[in-house]
Amino acid sequence: APVWCAAGRLEAQQHRWAEARPHAQLCLSLEPNHRGAWELMGTIEVADGRFEQAAAAWRKQLELTPGDDELRKRLEALPIDGE
Repeated sequence: APVWCAAGRLEAQQHRWAEARPHAQLCLSLEPNHRGAWELMGTIEVADGRFEQAAAAWRKQLELTPGDDELRKRLEALPIDGE
């Protein structure tokens, strides 16, 4: 799982979202509680304009790392209807 997450992060750093998504998904399928994988998935979702999905991913990441104030701020800043 760590290798797939690392590959996804590398793709995301280059804004290659279509390539990053399957790497992140594979990472999560192998290790659903991988540290940072849900954050990566949320970042990919934001890049694709899928803010509800990004919020869900970042909420999952916050369950795993509850003290991540930076991630909490990004979550709160998402343009989501009804929040």
